[in-house]
Amino acid sequence: MTIIASKRIWDVLPGGKSQQSIFILFITVIIAGGHLFREMHLGNINLLLLFALLMVLWLARGNKDKSAGLLFAVVLLFKPHFIVLIPLLVLRKKWKMLLSMLFGLGIGFLIPALFVGFTKDLSLFSEWINTIITHNNYFFDQRDTIHIIFYNSFVKYFVAEPGIGYIATMIATIALLILVFVLWNLKNESLSNDQTLQKINFTFEFLLLIALIPSLVLTDTEHFMFSIPLVVFILIYLFTSRNLALIIASSIAFFFYLGHLGDLLGNASDVITKLGGLGVGNLLIIGIALYIFITKKKELGAME
Repeated sequence: MTIIASKRIWDVLPGGKSQQSIFILFITVIIAGGHLFREMHLGNINLLLLFALLMVLWLARGNKDKSAGLLFAVVLLFKPHFIVLIPLLVLRKKWKMLLSMLFGLGIGFLIPALFVGFTKDLSLFSEWINTIITHNNYFFDQRDTIHIIFYNSFVKYFVAEPGIGYIATMIATIALLILVFVLWNLKNESLSNDQTLQKINFTFEFLLLIALIPSLVLTDTEHFMFSIPLVVFILIYLFTSRNLALIIASSIAFFFYLGHLGDLLGNASDVITKLGGLGVGNLLIIGIALYIFITKKKELGAME
C-alpha cells in the first residue's frame, strides 16, 4: 500500500503515469525488501507513518490544508523527527496547515492529561523529549549518518575528535543548501505559467526532507525506508529516459541501499556495513534524485 502510494504521489508528472508502472513497483519492492522485512519483523510502524505522510502531502497538494495539518500532527506525535518539514511549510506559506497542526498537537498533548493529570502529562512528555535528545547525543555511534560518513572520509584526517560544533555545522550547511534549493524553486514558479510546477516542486521538497531524516539523526536501519518515494522517482525517470549513465549510477546506489548483503558478499558485507554503506547508498539516492530533478525536469514534464 505504501509503495503504491509512493508511485501515485508522482502522478503529477506525465512520466509518472508510465505503462511501466507495475515494473517500477516490483523493482522498488526488491530494492527496499530488506528494510521492509526488518520493519515487519520488529513490528514497527514506520511504513504506516510514511504512508500517512504521503497522505499529508496529497491533502496539502489538494488544498485540504486543515485535514493535512491534523494528520501531520498525528504523525509528529508518533515521531517528532518529521519536524524538519515545518520550515518547508513556512516557506510555502501553508499557514492553515500549520495552524491545524498546532491545534492537533495541542489536543494530542492534552488527551493523556485526562488519564494521568496535567502535571504528570507534562512530565511524561518532558521525559519523552529528553530520551530522544539523549539518544541522538551519540551521533558517532551511527555509521550511516552523513556526519560519520563525512568524518571518516575527510574530517578525521584533520580533527581527531570533533564535538557538537561539527555536527551543528553539518546540519546548518545542509539546512542552508535546502533553503537555497526551495528559494530557487519558488523563483522558478514565479517566472512560470505552468500550473503544475508548484505541485511538482513541493512534492519533491517534501519527500527530499523525509529521505534525509535517517541520514541526519541516530535511527535504526529500517528508517531508510523513508527514501522509497525518491527511489520510485528515480525509477520513473530511468524507465522514461533509459539514460545508461544514470542507470549505472542508480544501480550502485540501490546496491548499497539494500543494506546487509551477507548472503551475497559474505564477510565483505560486514566491511561495507561498518563503512556506512547503507548511509552512502541513501545519500547517493538523494543526490541522483536531486540531479534528475534539477537537470532533467523537462524530460519529466515539469517545463520551466
